[in-house]
Amino acid sequence: MSLTKATNSMIKGASVNVLDFGADPTGAASSVTAFNNALANGGSVHVPPGTYTLDGKVSLTVDNSALNFAADVTLNVSGVAALQSPFGAQILIGANNCAVIGSGPSSLIQNVLGTYANTITLIPGYSKVLIRDLTLDGGKDLVTATTSD
Repeated sequence: MSLTKATNSMIKGASVNVLDFGADPTGAASSVTAFNNALANGGSVHVPPGTYTLDGKVSLTVDNSALNFAADVTLNVSGVAALQSPFGAQILIGANNCAVIGSGPSSLIQNVLGTYANTITLIPGYSKVLIRDLTLDGGKDLVTATTSD
């Protein structure tokens, strides 16, 4: 008899978990591919406690998608702006009715290398985007802040 590991993503309509797609909650390895694969079909994506390294662009490109952070989640974003086309985004929202939802102050997105990449970017023309209960750290202690139109 063989056993199959059941995952939350096997339940129709259930949220998916980035760990089921290979995300590393220790931050030792990049989790960009896991986040993008989890978000590829839309719906709700759960990010359990841990530290995740995002050294490239994560995209919400399917309508009605949500990225939901548990308490004690840290996303260390460190992409290079030139490689983050379009808009130099770390988290790019290019769909309607999307959300990036934290669990209060312990849900942290921080720019660890102080690059010029935008932390969260909404492509113009999309609507009904919710971003709440997150702490954003732009890495001001790492670089000189730049203001632009």
